[in-house]
Amino acid sequence: MSNKRALIGLGIGAVCLYFALRGLHLHEVLTSLAQADYRWMFPAAVAYSVGFLFRTWRWQVLLSPLGAVAGKHLFAFLMIGFLANNLLPLRAGELVRAHLTGTRMRISRSATLATVLVERTCDGLSFAVLFLITTWFLPFPPVLRRSAWILAILCVAAFVVFHR
Repeated sequence: MSNKRALIGLGIGAVCLYFALRGLHLHEVLTSLAQADYRWMFPAAVAYSVGFLFRTWRWQVLLSPLGAVAGKHLFAFLMIGFLANNLLPLRAGELVRAHLTGTRMRISRSATLATVLVERTCDGLSFAVLFLITTWFLPFPPVLRRSAWILAILCVAAFVVFHR
C-alpha cells in the first residue's frame, strides 16, 4: 500500500512540476543565476529568520492570557503552519497551526485560532499602512491605492471587532 501511495505522490508531484516549469527557458534561468548578487543572500536569510522569531514572540504575547507556552514550541508550530500554507489552499495552514498548538499545549483551540486571527489582522494592517505610505513616494496605479485603502479599512474593522 505504501508503494502505491508513493507512486501516486510522485505522479502528482511530476504533474505539478510540469505545470510549474512549462514555458521556462533554461538558458534565461542560468543567465539570471549568473548575474545574481549573492552577497545579499545571507543578510536576507538572517532578516527573514529574525522576522519569524519576532512573529513567534508576538504570538507568545497574544497567547499569554491562555497560559504559559514556551517560545520554542510556538516557533515549531508557526513553521508547520507556514509550511501548510504553502501546501494547502486558502491559508489553511493557520487552522493547522491553531489546532496543533491547542492540542499539544492543552489550551483552547478556538482561543488559539482567535489569536491567529488577531495576528493576521495586525499583519494585514501593517502591510496596508506601509503600502499607503509608500504610495506617497512612488507612483502606483489607482486600483492598487484603492485596494490598499480597502484592506486597511477591513483590517481596522476586524481589529475593532476582535478587541471588544
